[in-house]
Amino acid sequence: PDLILTLKGMEEAVKEFENFGIAVYTLDANNIENVLEDIEEIGQLTDRVERAEELTSEMQEKIDEIKTLVADVSDEDKPKVFYMVGNEPIWSTGSGTFINDLIELAKGINIVAADGLEGWLVYSLEKLIEHNPDVIIAPKFLAPTPETITADERFSSIKAVLENRVVVVDDDPVSRIGPRIVEGFLQIAQALYPDIEF
Repeated sequence: PDLILTLKGMEEAVKEFENFGIAVYTLDANNIENVLEDIEEIGQLTDRVERAEELTSEMQEKIDEIKTLVADVSDEDKPKVFYMVGNEPIWSTGSGTFINDLIELAKGINIVAADGLEGWLVYSLEKLIEHNPDVIIAPKFLAPTPETITADERFSSIKAVLENRVVVVDDDPVSRIGPRIVEGFLQIAQALYPDIEF
């Protein structure tokens, strides 16, 4: 190949490819802005600048529409959110991740980031119960239906479970750093504010 795209954490492989004279671009998006920047950079590297600019412009337009719809939500009305990546043990995502960025852009409070925690990590059941989130969001690979979480006795006292606010989102748009991240942003906003027409 003329170009290899990779994710951060593949440094040894990147060195080998570069030793063979192959160009490598490492994706390392921590927020939605980084995703837009990566798309434009890939446009430069693949001589598709115009298409990349069209795509990022379309994405930005949709992002701005969603942000406008939640713009009037006050700090007091922001729901506390827990994004569950795994439940044996309980995994989640703190600050410095694009999922946290999506939650914050959608006017939610990520309880893991609010706890001062960064990156992808194991989160204690005790902390989850203590922070008592208003909404629990989980990807389909973990929870094909909300009942995967609501039927788990460990979570039975949590507000999100008691008030039936466990929401399952599609894996790829939320978990993959690419153009469909806008769909992921929309799904998270809808999970936090089901009464707003997006």
